[in-house]
Amino acid sequence: GGRLADALGQRDVRWSLWLIAVIFVGITPFLVAFCLLNNTVIALTLFVVPATLSAIYFGPSVAVIHGRVPASLRPVASALFILIVTLIGLGFGPITAGALSQYVFASYGADSLRYALVVMQFTALWGALHYYFAGHSLKESPVAA
Repeated sequence: GGRLADALGQRDVRWSLWLIAVIFVGITPFLVAFCLLNNTVIALTLFVVPATLSAIYFGPSVAVIHGRVPASLRPVASALFILIVTLIGLGFGPITAGALSQYVFASYGADSLRYALVVMQFTALWGALHYYFAGHSLKESPVAA
């Protein structure tokens, strides 16, 4: 992912972040299908795509952050990025999925978690939108090391 982002970024620096947006949009149908399928073999086969691509955002995100802040602030910028990603993903994600399952989709019984997880997959589209807009605001010249 980092190599692809670098290659695309050589042509246009905005593609460093737009690549992430494209990946987030691209993996969403696979994740939705994974949650909705009753066939375990097909579901796990489809899950290979998002499992392979979903972590690609990290390298280009950190690279863009490091290219936009002075060297003395890079450790703090990285730590803040990791803190925010962790708080949102591991802090609010499971709580939100559980709340959706229990309060919104409770009438579906055993399938309530399935539908809650389907709804949660669309947060990737929200994230893609943010990466798309971030790419638009990216300036051509990064901060000097």
